[in-house]
This record gives sequence, C-alpha cells and structure tokens, in this order.
Amino acid sequence: MKQLRRDPIGLLVAADDAALRSMARRELLGETTPGISVAELPAVRRAVTRQQPDGRWRYPGGNPDIRSRAAYDQLETYRQLGVLVCKFGLDRRHPAVAAAAGFLSSCQTEAGDYRGIYGHQYTPNYSAAITELLIRAGYGHTAQVEHTMRWLLTIRQDDGGWAIPTRTLGMSLNVMYTARETFEPDRSRPSSHLVTGIVVRALAAHPGYRHSADTRRAADLLKSRFFRRDVYPDRAAASNWLIFSYPFWWTDLLSALDSLAQEPGGLWIPGATGPRARTAICGWGSPSAGCSTPSARERRNAIIDLGMRVLQVPEQVGRCVMKLPFTCAASPTGRPLAPQSRPADDRQRRR
Repeated sequence: MKQLRRDPIGLLVAADDAALRSMARRELLGETTPGISVAELPAVRRAVTRQQPDGRWRYPGGNPDIRSRAAYDQLETYRQLGVLVCKFGLDRRHPAVAAAAGFLSSCQTEAGDYRGIYGHQYTPNYSAAITELLIRAGYGHTAQVEHTMRWLLTIRQDDGGWAIPTRTLGMSLNVMYTARETFEPDRSRPSSHLVTGIVVRALAAHPGYRHSADTRRAADLLKSRFFRRDVYPDRAAASNWLIFSYPFWWTDLLSALDSLAQEPGGLWIPGATGPRARTAICGWGSPSAGCSTPSARERRNAIIDLGMRVLQVPEQVGRCVMKLPFTCAASPTGRPLAPQSRPADDRQRRR
C-alpha cells in the first residue's frame, strides 16, 4: 500500500454507496457485523421484487435466434445472483438467494454442468461462474456444487486449462447456438485463458479444491497467459486483461489476482515490487525471490496494491468503484479510457 499516492481503503469505507461501504468494512477491515442491513437497501428490495416465484429473473429483451427464453432467464438469474452475493454480501439465508439457487439447480444436467446459455453445448465458463456464486453464498458443501466441480475436472484440455468445446473444433457462434448435437472438445487444442480464469475462480472459492494439484496447475497456466492474446476469438485482445467489471464476469487482471490470492501455498510474495508487479507472484518473475504464506489482509492489500499500480490511474479506478456493479477500462500504458455503463458483454451480444 505504501507505493500508492493515496490509501484507497479510506475512500471505500467513506463511499456514498452503502453496499460498497459495507463490503469494504467486511472484506478489507475484517468486520463481521457491518453497520447497515444490506437486505433492506432499496436496490436489494427492487431486485427481490422482480424475482419470479420459481426463483428466476426475467431477461429484458433478447434474440430468439440466439437462445431460448429459458436460457436467457438462466443468464439473467446468474447476473442477479452475482449482484446479491458479491455486491451486497447476501447468502443462502436470504430467501431470494435460496430461490435463485433452486431455479439454477433445475438448469443443471445429470452430468453436472449448466446447459442452455450456449444451446445444447457445454459451458465450462458459465457452469463454473454459477458454481462460484453458489459457493460464496454458502452452498459449497452441497451435492449441486460438488457435481459441477467434478464435471469441470472431467472436461479439461490436455494442458490443464479449459476452453469452450465448440471453439476447439473451430465452430462459429451461429453453429454453437443452433446445433442440436452436443460436441465434445478437442482436448489436444490449447486452453483459453478467458475460460480457465473463470474456472479457477470456482476452484479457488471452494475450500476443498483450492489447495489441489489441479488448481495449482490451472493457476500456473493462468499466470503464464497474463497480458497475452487468447488463442480463441472470444474477447481475444490482450487489452481485455485491463477491462474490469464487478461482480466479475469474464477473466481480467483483477479477477485473476483475486483468485490467485485465495491460494495460501505461496502464490504471493508480500511487499514485492517491479514492472507491472510481476515479481509479486511466485513463478511469474524472479523464482529466487522466495514465497511465504500471507495473511488474509496481506492478500487483500496485495490485490489493491497490484491492481492499482498496474493501472497507474488510481483516480480513474476510484471513480469507477464508487458505484457497483461497474465496468472500468484502462490501456496497458496506464492511459485511462472512458468508464462504461455496463459490462463489456452487452445485453444483445452476451455469450
């Protein structure tokens, strides 16, 4: 934190947004009893009011040529659950979260994945993303979560990462959305860091998988791809590493750092500095620097420190995070780009 021109924690704790203040006190200061009841906030009440009796949220609009109404509702339910769990800190004790988990369980196949958002195709990215939210909401011990976690480990590429199976076969989005057959991946093809980063989020969130050799292998692969283009066309540009949204959606630098920080086996070197903070992650920079197990506060501070020094535009980040959810972009050179009003995957082109 000493490398920053200002301490961001004070700004976050004093933010106008009550949910952000609560999250900052809970996540950064370790307070277990935030001073506000987020469940009573107007934004939470509005979201709960829009929830359907079966636990889903209706997707506004949509293109029937891309996906069915049920698939769109699955996508919107995932989005709204992310807001309730990540932005407001609600968990399975809240009726809206419990109802959403129940609806999503109806979208789970016998194999363990969540299908429909990509038509009949596998979605390791959305399956993992939904599961990460369920874990954070307190469902980590359930058969619903365990079923998906095991499925994810069965659909890896040979290099230890993940990819959208139809992309490994060179198929277009139109074929992916409309094909009636479910295609298996070509496992010999390289993984996608876009998808791998999302799966690592779920693995890192689960206390039973966080320390596994499979998770470490995937984390090492993810680190090796930082600031590189993806091998597949979906959000392939290297600049996407520095386009951020919260709640996390796609893989970006901060979502990846947040996942890597969950591993207590020495991914972080507390206090390390260097260009783009590369030496602050063991195995990504100088291997002779040595690793140690940081405390939870050190891991949280490392995310803020690294993320803001990579951006080199703390004022821009401050403006973006004062309201959640948010999307903020910055160029690799540190020149800020205009904040965006919604996540980079707009409502008509979400995949």
